[in-house]
Amino acid sequence: MNIEEIEVRLGQCRVLGFDDDSSYQVARQLLRDTCDLVNRVKDLESENAKLKEALTPLKQLRDLYDSPEYRDTLIVWDLLTIGMLRKASEALDG
Repeated sequence: MNIEEIEVRLGQCRVLGFDDDSSYQVARQLLRDTCDLVNRVKDLESENAKLKEALTPLKQLRDLYDSPEYRDTLIVWDLLTIGMLRKASEALDG
């Protein structure tokens, strides 16, 4: 939703008889807040997708190296541990 859509909806409110100034202002603020929230959710969904994309290789490494033979062993590749891979995998799995 964008500001133009909000103004159209506000115009519809006036046509329907919600033209008292205080009601109009409240409706206008609510629609603006809704627009802001919708945009924030879209931003967070985009960020979430990027994080999942970034974590996927770590999950794949965890799947590869988290076998019984390595399970209780600390494995480090340039400061990357199996624990870090497990956390990435858990984050992706929810």
